Order: sequence, then C-alpha cells, then structure tokens
Amino acid sequence: MESQRVKDILPAVLGNIQSYKNSTDKKTKHAIRYGLRRLIQYATEAEPKLISQSALSICQSKGLDWTKLTRNVPSGIKGKPAVLGDHAEPLMELVWSIYGAQEAQIEQILIDYPPICWITREEDDTLNRGGFKNKRPGGWKKIYDQCGIVL
Repeated sequence: MESQRVKDILPAVLGNIQSYKNSTDKKTKHAIRYGLRRLIQYATEAEPKLISQSALSICQSKGLDWTKLTRNVPSGIKGKPAVLGDHAEPLMELVWSIYGAQEAQIEQILIDYPPICWITREEDDTLNRGGFKNKRPGGWKKIYDQCGIVL
C-alpha cells in the first residue's frame, strides 16, 4: 500500500486494534474486525497496480485503460464480472497479522501489503476451486503461479 495512504489510515487502524483488544463481547469483536477489514479494503482498492495477461486482453478488447479502472468490468452475464479486483493477499490474513503484530510493525505491514490485482472471472473461479479464496499458503505469487495466473 502506498506510504501516504498508510499514514492517512494508521490512526484509525491503531484505534481499531485498541478497541479490539479492549472488547470482551464476541459480537462486538466481530464488528470491530469487520470495520478494519472494510477500512483496508477501501484503502487498497483505490490503487490497483497489477493485472493478469488474460484480464488485460479483455480490457484491451473493450477499449478500457486498466490503470483507470475503479470497478469490475461487466461481462454481460448478470452478477458475473469479466474482470474483477482480487486482493492478492486475502484481507482477513492481513487483519489477523495486524492484530498479532507489535504496534511498531503495523505501518510496515500495511506498506508491504500487495496491491489489488485485476483478474478474470475464470481466474477467480480457479483460485476458489483450489481453496484459495481466503488463504494463500506460501504467498500470493506462488498461488497465482500454481493456478496459472500470469501477470
């Protein structure tokens, strides 16, 4: 994530962590986790920097500049985008690593978080069928390679 964006959201992240640690109610803790996930989701979706070759091909065929995309590219099939943004490292993996980190490490963890990657619906389906919707053991680059996603 870009360092200025991290600096902008860091106070909210640190406040979220403190609220999470102070809470004893299971439902409240869940809501606090959800809040951190949404904050990071919005912060990262503003800066996609990667695209698969297949997604690039679709964008080019539709005359779209992928660097300016802010939403999924429709396919014409209701509810099924042709190109969508993928959090290369699943958000909840990041959230759990933040909750387990020392405060001094959190800024760097956020800076190191990989950007959104535009992938095709078929590539997303391959990730999901492989059991990689919410986890990327060995790192996202390894899983993308294993699933045949070429950047």
